[in-house]
Amino acid sequence: MTKTSEHKAPAEVSPPMQDGQDPPNVQMLKYVVIFLGVLLVLCFITVFAVIGYRIANPRPASAVQAYSEIELPVGPQTQIGQVDIDGERMAVHLMGEANDELVVIDVKRGVLISRVKLSRTRPQTGD
Repeated sequence: MTKTSEHKAPAEVSPPMQDGQDPPNVQMLKYVVIFLGVLLVLCFITVFAVIGYRIANPRPASAVQAYSEIELPVGPQTQIGQVDIDGERMAVHLMGEANDELVVIDVKRGVLISRVKLSRTRPQTGD
């Protein structure tokens, strides 16, 4: 008894495609790439439009902070030792004949925040 094998073609999983037609997943990728390309071009146009607008219409002078002057009274023959700026605060070390002093200034508001007097005398020890 001989068996004859019949060979059947496997059932097609996807519908038959015509010549020149892409599979559905490739079509979807093409649409995604086109959409992202258009989105990228629109973002570039927006960025350059904002830059052009800001160049053509600068902020009014009232938005720019005005120069403020602070008067800092110091003693005679006082020298500036060191200046340190941290954010909106500036510390100035003033060296005088009698004593040294640290002055802290709010630079943004132009206000004297504090003065710290440094004494040159040594504290007395109780021996």
